[in-house]
Amino acid sequence: MIGSMRARHGALGVLVIVLAGLAFGGCLGPAVGDERITSYDVVAVIRDDRTVAVREVIDWDFGPEEKHGIFRTIPSTGGVPTDVEVSSPDAPDAFATTSMGGDTEIKIGDAGRKITGRHRYVISYVLPATVEGDRFALDAIGDQWPVASGNVTVTVLGADLLSTECFMGPYGSTERCPIDATGDTYRTEVDGLDAHEGVTVAGDIVAVRPAALPDVPAFEDRDASARLRWAGIVAGLGLVMAVGVYLICRQLGRNAVAGGGATEAAFAYGAEEFGPEHAVPTDAPPDLPGGTRLVADTRMGELAGIEFVPPGGVEPWQAAVVLREKIDDRTVGAWFASLVAHDIVSIESRGGGVLRTGPAADEADPAAAPILNRAFGSRDEIELGTYDPKFSAAWAEAGRAIDTWTLSSGVFRRRPPQYGAGSSGGVRPPWACLAPAAFFVFAGGGSLAAGLTSAFAAVALTIVVVGGAAMFAYSRLTRGLTARGSAIAIRAESFRRFLHDSEAQHVEWAWQNHLLREYSAWAVALGEADAWNSALSASSVPPVEVTSSTGVLYPALYASSFSSTTTAPPAPSSGGSSGSSSSFSGGGFSGGGGGGGGGGSW
Repeated sequence: MIGSMRARHGALGVLVIVLAGLAFGGCLGPAVGDERITSYDVVAVIRDDRTVAVREVIDWDFGPEEKHGIFRTIPSTGGVPTDVEVSSPDAPDAFATTSMGGDTEIKIGDAGRKITGRHRYVISYVLPATVEGDRFALDAIGDQWPVASGNVTVTVLGADLLSTECFMGPYGSTERCPIDATGDTYRTEVDGLDAHEGVTVAGDIVAVRPAALPDVPAFEDRDASARLRWAGIVAGLGLVMAVGVYLICRQLGRNAVAGGGATEAAFAYGAEEFGPEHAVPTDAPPDLPGGTRLVADTRMGELAGIEFVPPGGVEPWQAAVVLREKIDDRTVGAWFASLVAHDIVSIESRGGGVLRTGPAADEADPAAAPILNRAFGSRDEIELGTYDPKFSAAWAEAGRAIDTWTLSSGVFRRRPPQYGAGSSGGVRPPWACLAPAAFFVFAGGGSLAAGLTSAFAAVALTIVVVGGAAMFAYSRLTRGLTARGSAIAIRAESFRRFLHDSEAQHVEWAWQNHLLREYSAWAVALGEADAWNSALSASSVPPVEVTSSTGVLYPALYASSFSSTTTAPPAPSSGGSSGSSSSFSGGGFSGGGGGGGGGGSW
C-alpha cells in the first residue's frame, strides 16, 4: 500500500510539474508561449464606390524566438490592394509591397533587427473588387496563416446587409459563426482559430451609408516575468489541491481500531468472532471494553509485528480483501488457491496447467459449489492457458461471491471494495490518474495555446485537472475498516511479513505440522508466493509434497494461464479501410470572397 501510494504521489507530482511547465511555456495562463496571433481584429468598411477599406490589427506573439517581423499575403481574388499603410507602436514597421504570382505580399520589419515577445501591427488597405453587384463577400481572416489565432473579431460597417452569413474553419468548412447586427454594424467574435483556419463574412448590400473606422483596440502588454510568475502560481495551486485532497481522503478513510496498544488492536476479537471457515459473519461485533479509535492507513503498519500463524477463522482470500482493501483477479486467484488447499479442486502443471475436481469436491461450501458446477459443467478437468467461456463466467461469478462476503462481513466501515468488470478487476494503477488529466491538459491546454490564455483559465484548469486526478488517485484512501476488519488486517500483515522472510526451516516446520498447503494458500493471497516458493525449493520437503504445494501456488506463479483462460481473444478485424468522408464540402469559408490569404513571420 505504501509503495503504491508513493507511486501515486509521484504521478501527481509529475502532473503538477507538467502544468507548471505549460504555464512557463505560455500555454497555460497569460504568459508568453509559442509563436501565435494572440489577437486579430479586422474592420471592413463598404464604401459608395463598392470598394472595401480594410484595417487589420494583428497582435503577433513571437514567443521566445527572435524574428525580424511579419509578412502578410493577400490573394488577388478581391483585386490588387491599394493604399497600403502599416504602423506599429512597438516594432519596426517599415514595409515593402511585392507582387508574387498575382498575390500581394506586404513584408514588415527590419532585416537588421530582431524582436521577441508580443508586438502589434496595424495594416490598412483597400480592396477594389470585393463586391460583385450587390453581393459582399470577404475572407476577413485567411486560411493560410501557419499559426493559431486567438480573440478574433470581424466588424463590417458602411452598409445595410441582408442574408448575412459567417463561416469559420478550414477551407470549405460549413461551420457557422454568429453575427451580431446593430444598425449598419455587423460583428462576429471567435474565441480562437487553429492554424490554417479562417473566417468569411458575406451578405447582400441593400444600402451604403457613411461610416468611420472605430478606434484601434487597446493593446494588452505583458510583464516580462509573467511566465515564471504563472509557473509558480500553477505549481503552488496544484500542490495545494493534491495535498488537500490527499489529507481529506486520508481523514475520511481512517480505520476503526480497538482501544489500547497494538496487541489489543490485533487480538480484540478471538478467532471465533471472525466466524468459521467459509462462513459469512453478518452479526454486529460485540462492544469492545476499551472502545475504538481511528487510525490512518499509513499508521496501520505500526500496529503489526511478525506472526508465525495466520489469523484464525478467516480464509486467506478474505484476509487479503481486508488487508489490500481491493478485489481484483489476484483475489479471485487466491479464492481458487484456497479451494486447492482444501482439496476441493486440484491443479496439475502439465501444459499451461490443468484444473481438475479434487478428492474433496463434494465438500465445497454452498457459495463455492455452484461456481465450480458452472466452471466444470459435465467435465472433470479444464485446460488452462486458452480461453474457456465457462471458466471465464465462473471466474467472474467468484468475484461476485467475494463481493457478497465483503458487503456482509462487517469488516468495512466505509466504501467496501467491489470486483470490477474485465481482467483487471477495475483496479487503478498509480499512473492511471494521469489519463483523465492528460485529456484535460492536451484538450484544454491545446486550446489555451491557441489563444485562450487567461488567469481564470489557468486557475480553473489547474483546480479541475489536479483535483480530479487527486480524487482519482486517492479515492482508495476513503475506504475504512471496522475494528473487526482492522484486527484481521493487522494479523494478516504480521503473517505476510513472516512469509516474506521465510526460509527453508519454516517450510519444513509447516510441513511437519501439516500446514504446508494452508500456508501456501496464504502466500498466494498475501502476495508472497515467490518468497514462499523459493523457501519451498530450498527445503528438504519430499518432492511429492513440493508438487502438491506448487499446485496451491499455481494461481500466483502462473497467473498468465488463468488470465488467458478468462480473457476472450479480440475479434478479428475486417480487412481494408472503411473509408472516410468530409463534412466540409460545397460553399462556406473561402468561397471566393476578397481578402483572405495569410502570412507568417520572418
